[in-house]
Amino acid sequence: MKVRSKFKKHFYVMTYSVNLAMIPVFLLCLVTGILMFPGFLELVGIRARKFPMDTVVFLHDWSGLVLGGGILFHLMLHFKATVQFIRLKVLHKPIRAHG
Repeated sequence: MKVRSKFKKHFYVMTYSVNLAMIPVFLLCLVTGILMFPGFLELVGIRARKFPMDTVVFLHDWSGLVLGGGILFHLMLHFKATVQFIRLKVLHKPIRAHG
């Protein structure tokens, strides 16, 4: 079996898996971003000195990088659709006819 046909066979499984994996990574990045927001901890009554901010920053940075990688992989999976969208909406060029 060729690699390309194996890829096509499992395309929807890969797409679903990537999309599903990005959900908890996004939530982690969102929550840590909210915790890092200036003045938020004091607003909810948590003393910033007692909060493990180094861990929060570490998790936020790495989850952002993983999320970015997931987004790039998602765009790679949908490369043809991405190119068509950019041609049509950004460059205002018509979509090429197949043939």
